[in-house]
Amino acid sequence: MWLWRVVRIVTTVAALTAAAYWTVEAVLRTPLLSIRRFTIVGNRRLSPGDVEELVAGMLGQSILKVDLDQYREQLLDSPWIASANLRRVLPSVIEIGIVERVPMAIARLNQHLYVIDNTGIIIGEFGPRYREDDLPVVDGLVRTSTERLPAVESDGVDMVVRLFDDLGPAEGLRQRVSQIDVSDLRDVVVLLEDDPTLVHLGDSRFADHLKTYLELAPTLREQLREVDSVDMRFDARVYARSKGRTPAPAATTGKPVKGARKK
Repeated sequence: MWLWRVVRIVTTVAALTAAAYWTVEAVLRTPLLSIRRFTIVGNRRLSPGDVEELVAGMLGQSILKVDLDQYREQLLDSPWIASANLRRVLPSVIEIGIVERVPMAIARLNQHLYVIDNTGIIIGEFGPRYREDDLPVVDGLVRTSTERLPAVESDGVDMVVRLFDDLGPAEGLRQRVSQIDVSDLRDVVVLLEDDPTLVHLGDSRFADHLKTYLELAPTLREQLREVDSVDMRFDARVYARSKGRTPAPAATTGKPVKGARKK
C-alpha cells in the first residue's frame, strides 16, 4: 500500500510536470506571441526601415524566447548607433530605443574625407547627406592604416572637443570656423569663413584669442597686404605674416602698433 501510494504520487507529479512543460511550449509557440512589428524611438538620421533591417531576423520569433542582447549587438554594428535598448511589449511588439551619433567634424586624409563624432568614431565617408550639417574640416586627425577604415588620433579629437567647448558660449563664433588643423597639439590653427588668414590659437583660451583676432583683423588688413597667417598665442603682441614673408610684430592685443613694418 505504501509503495503504491509513492508510485501514484510520482506518476501524478510526472504527469503534472509534463502537462506544465507542454503548456509552456504551447504558449511559447503560439502565433499570438510571435513578433510582428517594431516601434522605434530616437532615430533622426536613420529611417525606421534602416533600423528594422538590422533586426529583421526577430520577426516571427517568440517574443518570450528571442535573444534581445544578440539583436542589440547587431544594432550597435551600425556606425550611426551609439547605444540601443530593446523592450518586449506583449503580445507581439518589440520597442527599440536608439541614441544616434552626432557628427562633429570632417576628418581629412589626403583626398579622403570622413565624418566623425565627438569620440572619434568614424560614422562614414563624407557625402551629400552631410552637407546640411555644415561641419568644419579637420586636418591632423587621421593617420594611414591597413584596416578598412583609418584610425583616428584620440588626442587630436580631444583637442577639437576642447576647442568647440571653449568657442561654444560665444554666440556664432564656433559656426564661423570652417577648417581646423591639429597636427601640432600645442598650436591649433583655424580658418574662418570668408577669411583666408591662418589663425594660430595655441592650445588654450581659444575663444579669447579668436575674439582678439576678429577685433584686430580690419587693422591688420590695412597695415599688411595679403595677410597669410596671424599668431595669437602671445598675450602682449600679435605676429602677422604676408604671403612669402617672415612673421613680424603687427599689433598689441589691445592697440595697433604704429609704424609696424609691413611684411
